[in-house]
Amino acid sequence: MEAFFRAQQPIDLHLHSNVSDGTDTPAEVVRAAHAAGVRTMALTDHDTTAGWAEAAAECTRLGMTFIGGMEITAVGARGGGVHLLAYLFDPHEEKLLSAVNSVLDARIPRLQEMTDRLADDFAITWDDVLAESDGKSIGRPHLASAMQRLGYVEDTNDFFERVVTKHSKYYVPSPGLDVREVIDLVRGAGASRWSSRSRHASRTHGRAEGSRARRI
Repeated sequence: MEAFFRAQQPIDLHLHSNVSDGTDTPAEVVRAAHAAGVRTMALTDHDTTAGWAEAAAECTRLGMTFIGGMEITAVGARGGGVHLLAYLFDPHEEKLLSAVNSVLDARIPRLQEMTDRLADDFAITWDDVLAESDGKSIGRPHLASAMQRLGYVEDTNDFFERVVTKHSKYYVPSPGLDVREVIDLVRGAGASRWSSRSRHASRTHGRAEGSRARRI
């Protein structure tokens, strides 16, 4: 909890990097946040803490306060998707790592299925998507970038708001853990636990503008 007590304002506790579905490296996310005036930040990539070390080092260099976090993909009691934000937990806790790794393992097959569905109506291939990742962690923004490069969408926002909405035939639901299991896991890993419903206005460096969070 010490990181919360020494937090400097302004604060942003919901940022993504290219370790999950952002497009900038963890260090670039930190620099962008610093340039925007943020002085305390959490890196909350989806189902991974792989960017923590890089982000923390850059925060130290810039005199910022870093808070380790993760946005965990879960499924609610009624079957709807829930993204749970967890902070200040042990990133090496085996049960939590095993659970989130199972979600990560399903990520590429999900993206491949979305690409296949798009290929029914657009001339796009999996190789087109891979070409956008530059050997880095691959996610939906790379699929959006491929569609933009091929001339089917104007930009990333156009892709998510017009073509691959959650109600479109191209969308494949994200696999997730039972939300009650997630709560037990983050408790076991010593986390401060938060539930979150958010609207990403920008996918450049993962600022979660308009997000709402509450402690549970």
